[in-house]
Amino acid sequence: MALCVCGCATESVEPLVEGTVLKIETESRTSLGELNDGVRHVYWSTGDVVAANGCSSAALSAEYDGSREASFSFGQQLTPPFEVVYPASIYKDENTITLGRVHSGLAEDFDAPMCAYADGMAFTMKHLCGVVRVSILGKKSLHELLYVAVISGENEAMYGDFTIDHEAGTLTPVEDGRAAYNNRRAVAKVVPSTERAVDVFVTIPARTYNSGFTVRVVNKYGHYQDFVTTKSQTVERGKVLAMPEVVFEPTNTIFDIDISM
Repeated sequence: MALCVCGCATESVEPLVEGTVLKIETESRTSLGELNDGVRHVYWSTGDVVAANGCSSAALSAEYDGSREASFSFGQQLTPPFEVVYPASIYKDENTITLGRVHSGLAEDFDAPMCAYADGMAFTMKHLCGVVRVSILGKKSLHELLYVAVISGENEAMYGDFTIDHEAGTLTPVEDGRAAYNNRRAVAKVVPSTERAVDVFVTIPARTYNSGFTVRVVNKYGHYQDFVTTKSQTVERGKVLAMPEVVFEPTNTIFDIDISM
């Protein structure tokens, strides 16, 4: 239970004794499970923080680690209806969230922005983004990866400020059509195996990308390889677009890759 100041999303707070407790289930969440019957469940992780009506919860305790349902406590009484976002750090104001350019791209520390609008104390959060899964094989003496970026074909915004509709679970970009906001990066400091692919997950806003996008794989020396699809791609909330398995060979560009749900 934590003291919160409405209008901000502070995660460093002092514990109190009383306050609102919200029981939140997810469509999925922050540590990504294995593929099972076509579904990847995602689970709450220790330390997760949500923002409700502009106030941050206490960090989630270890007892909920690996669960799909968790109780989040606040250091003050909140009044319904509740407008909730995860993680708390994306909250800007009651109508706006900010998606960062960089996030973790590995399954054990998965980035999954979500929201909810609820009158009751127990509810399910909705995804705001879809996911591009990049499966990367290495070659002999390959160096450590640094990140994987998705770059939109028509400068559709991938990070920055978005107007949010909590009830519908939708985002409208504030800075659409500007090259400065046309990419999002998933950090993945791993060395791909020559025998088993490393999966990197890039979360991007759910929408249709009319001219597709470029997936750029970059190693720690800044050497990169581009994989390009120019076909229209519709990214749905909470759904994974899977690239075919690729072998990372810096300085090459491969066009018209096939991406599937």
